[in-house]
Amino acid sequence: MSDRTTQSESVASRLDEIFWRGLFDIHLDPLAFIGADFRIIRANLALASALDCAAEELSGRFCFEVFHEDTCAVESCPHTQLLADGCAHACEIQLDRLGGCYWVSVTPVFDDSGLLVGCLHIARNVTAYKTLETELRAARDEVEVRAEARARELKEHLQFEQLLVSLALNLGRSLSYAELIALIRSGVSDIGATGGFGRCAFWAVKGDCAQVMARYEDPSHLLPPQACDVTRETEGWLFEALNGSGMSESADDDVERCAVSMFPLWAGDTAYALVAERRRSHSSTRMALSVERLRLLCHVMGDALRRQAGVLEAQQLREELARLDQVARLGHLSAALAHELNQPLAATLCNAQAATRLLNQNPPDVVEVRSALEDIVSSARRAGDVMRQTRALFKGGERVTQPVDPQALASGVLKLLRDDIALAGAEVVRKTGSQVHSVLGDIVQLQQVLINLIRNALDAVRSMPAGQRVITVSVEENASGSVVLSVKDTGKGIAAGEEESIFIPFRTDKPDGLGMGLPICRQIVKHHGGTIRAQRVPEGGTCLVVTLPAGLHASQN
Repeated sequence: MSDRTTQSESVASRLDEIFWRGLFDIHLDPLAFIGADFRIIRANLALASALDCAAEELSGRFCFEVFHEDTCAVESCPHTQLLADGCAHACEIQLDRLGGCYWVSVTPVFDDSGLLVGCLHIARNVTAYKTLETELRAARDEVEVRAEARARELKEHLQFEQLLVSLALNLGRSLSYAELIALIRSGVSDIGATGGFGRCAFWAVKGDCAQVMARYEDPSHLLPPQACDVTRETEGWLFEALNGSGMSESADDDVERCAVSMFPLWAGDTAYALVAERRRSHSSTRMALSVERLRLLCHVMGDALRRQAGVLEAQQLREELARLDQVARLGHLSAALAHELNQPLAATLCNAQAATRLLNQNPPDVVEVRSALEDIVSSARRAGDVMRQTRALFKGGERVTQPVDPQALASGVLKLLRDDIALAGAEVVRKTGSQVHSVLGDIVQLQQVLINLIRNALDAVRSMPAGQRVITVSVEENASGSVVLSVKDTGKGIAAGEEESIFIPFRTDKPDGLGMGLPICRQIVKHHGGTIRAQRVPEGGTCLVVTLPAGLHASQN
């Protein structure tokens, strides 16, 4: 090999050494070549800067002294492990001398003969990453806690929504007053327990007094005791809630209260208020019942109570109507008895007096006496007939008729059945003529006919989808001047050929029906000189048509 070639190789080798040494020194992470005897052969500027010394000062020093501040090799050190097995190692180490946590990796270095002579030691500062990791872990834990709390809140809210829907459906059914109160008490208890409340109470407020209708209490909340009957003087805040749409207040720093009310419809009517209370320290979630939800629950229960009161009022009105009808009949009967019995009794008295005078004659006029006695017998029989007729009338025989306004009749019946119509979800359409004559008849019997027809129509449309439950009540006059009352529904209708069979007694398609409604209606209409017939509606449904002879008076629409 020539001297020129040797010189070139020497220059190239030196250039390589300069390049790698420069690259070694400018590396941002602390680097060091460490020999198999644990002594530092070379350290870069980053390591020297981290240790606040010159790079030359580190050469020849033991690595465990520089990095671990120890007097002997550390078994957990990657360099110690590399010398033991000749393999690369890496781990995370807290190096206080370098000022933080470092990811340390060591790579073995071999000479040309394959002998392990040391390692390349790289230390990367991961303190910022560890801090960020800790912060992210804390943030994740906080998010998880918040998510769990929110999930609990949503679960409570979902449970409340389910309870509210179930309660509304149950309260929408036809219930007795006792069943209604029991259902409200159960609903208040369920809502109170589900919402985590210490107290949930439903109040009936009338005037300046309020009374609890349903209450839930959780003794663990240690809320102040409260009476079942209060006045404005004792619990003024409850009555203040009736003056606004809702109220939230804290009796102290730990007690949370939400109160809403359902206003009275008229003076003297009963108002309703729902109050939920709890101690914040007993729950980690927010109030499950907002003012809007609490008001909705209050209105559901209040509407049910008012609807029940309306049903009772309607029942009382019907009973009063029946009682007044009986009183009216008795009045008519009394007048008829006074009028009809007056003549035969007067005739009997006159004939008896005449017979007495004839018997006192000398000689007695036997022929005239016999005639007077026959007249007495005839008058007595007539009086007996009057008694039998009035008794039959009292028992429902002959009816006293009067002019009846068909339009007022329809209006009164629809008003009487307004709750039944609402419960069936039906829409009633009224059609009336501009001028309809009155009819002569018994208003109670005619009311019963129209009530029966409308209730049959409600039963027919009850199975139809919402929006298709339409009942049309018409009051008109036909070409011959007769009054026509018709009730048409949008139900499934009757089969062809059954237009007459539905009037046969005891024939019915209702599970709980007796099959006597339409036959009785036909009998009443026939008694009033009219007719009743059933018609199939082409687009679906049935129309019952009642035709009655008109009276003398006409009503204006």
